[in-house]
Amino acid sequence: MDESSNRGKITKVIVDGTYDTKDNFRSLKEKGIKPAIKIRKNASTKSRSYRERAEKIMKFKSHGYENLTEMEGRNSIF
Repeated sequence: MDESSNRGKITKVIVDGTYDTKDNFRSLKEKGIKPAIKIRKNASTKSRSYRERAEKIMKFKSHGYENLTEMEGRNSIF
């Protein structure tokens, strides 16, 4: 992510569940970048550093991935 920022302003990052980590969310938040990261199936709702992630995980667990992406759009899974 740091190398790409030298080429222009990044406002949103769309990536798969491989990047679903606290460090990535913290880094994006610090840089003012909106994350669109696919939530891992075993994701925990105990995230204290990023409340929005915990809320999205609860929706994901109650509605499932396909229903959540239909409700909120595929690129806004997070």
